[in-house]
Amino acid sequence: MEKYRIGYGRVDVTPLENVPQAGFGNTDKHISTEVHDPIMASCFAITDSKDTTVLLICIDLQRADITTVTNARENISRELGVPGDHVMVCTTHTHAGPEMFRPEMPQIARYRPRLDEGILLAAKLAMFDRREADIYMGQIETERMNFVKHYAYEDESGETKYFGDIFGTATYNETTRHVTEVDPTLHVLKIVRQGVKELVLVN
Repeated sequence: MEKYRIGYGRVDVTPLENVPQAGFGNTDKHISTEVHDPIMASCFAITDSKDTTVLLICIDLQRADITTVTNARENISRELGVPGDHVMVCTTHTHAGPEMFRPEMPQIARYRPRLDEGILLAAKLAMFDRREADIYMGQIETERMNFVKHYAYEDESGETKYFGDIFGTATYNETTRHVTEVDPTLHVLKIVRQGVKELVLVN
């Protein structure tokens, strides 16, 4: 049976100033005013018996821009020796986090180093935290838990259009229909390590 060493690291990467928020369309007018919950960067480090390591990184951003992913892979490869293609970066899709797709905005430019440093620190903490672990996996079929925002609708002329054709459309009516199947499977991975709290990964 394969043996793994698994570690976890989590770092607060909340901006230190008010920043443009992602996912609202008009970024210039959606500037944060206070912190309700911190913006976090979390990392799983998983090493197998052959000493191959992969890192799973999740950040409280709406989406991962190419600069964030590239910087994370390059910094981790340089500092920790983990190949860049062994590093996966995903996000929680929050609309209350900084809009990293507007790098020309001064608040985002000033925030970039803090985000990059926080991601690297989360990876370092996860690598340091590694210890032998038992892994348990389970899955169930669910209803009304997952939602795929791929909808089609007919406009006034009867032409089929898709949400996203015109950014920000809100045409929900009797002609709206799903065009993508929703995956009903919920996957859970539980990691048990002696002497510390269990880790749970949900997809």
